[in-house]
Amino acid sequence: MQPKQVVGSLRYLCNNRPNISYGVVLISRFMNNPILPHMAAAKHILRYLKGTVDLGLFFPRKTYQNEVKNGAILEAWSDSD
Repeated sequence: MQPKQVVGSLRYLCNNRPNISYGVVLISRFMNNPILPHMAAAKHILRYLKGTVDLGLFFPRKTYQNEVKNGAILEAWSDSD
């Protein structure tokens, strides 16, 4: 697998795993001319993901039936200033 493909896949995973965003953005900077340490960093992130498969964000489909069945609605707000 090419380094750009690996980093592209990691960027996609950042939607569900925001804890890897910093590392992925850092190695994304060097994808114009990747060298061995950049691929090593990407592999390190992949190994981390392999060990933490059960962690991440889940975005269920919002329906009225889910709200009634579960009895609670979780709302979160964030300000990145």
